[in-house]
Amino acid sequence: MAKKKFNFIDVLIVVFVVAAAAATGFMYHSKTAGKNSGASGELTFTVEVTEVDKNYMDAVSEGDRVIFGTSSSDEAQVVGFEFKPAEKMEKNEEQGTFVLAQSDELFDAFITLKGTAAKTDDDIKIGSTAIKTGDSFEGKAKAPGDSSKAYLINGYVLDMSLE
Repeated sequence: MAKKKFNFIDVLIVVFVVAAAAATGFMYHSKTAGKNSGASGELTFTVEVTEVDKNYMDAVSEGDRVIFGTSSSDEAQVVGFEFKPAEKMEKNEEQGTFVLAQSDELFDAFITLKGTAAKTDDDIKIGSTAIKTGDSFEGKAKAPGDSSKAYLINGYVLDMSLE
């Protein structure tokens, strides 16, 4: 019976198995690195929705429930709002200049939302959705018990604070 010897192919197989195990460990560690850092609390953030009409203004009220993201736990509540006349740059044809003109019919909405958030190493999340200043935000809002007062919040996150 002949003795078995290690050849070059056997060494390559061993190196491949060790490299695969190291890659699997690295990938597992990178996935778990973004887990909760233990900090959680109430996240308050403001979303700007531009150029809405008076019907939109009538629909928004404090206490409205806002659902966003892909999970049923991605939820916040309206805790405040403000409306200002929408402003647009318009060209003054006679003078060849641009002026900032206010609209009488359209408004910019600043809706403040609050929800329970968890802070990870990379993000602050409400449910499974990361909330970041400057990012777009899309949500469906509905007054509690009144399905006729439903509206969309489609804008950008202006500011946020975690309490």
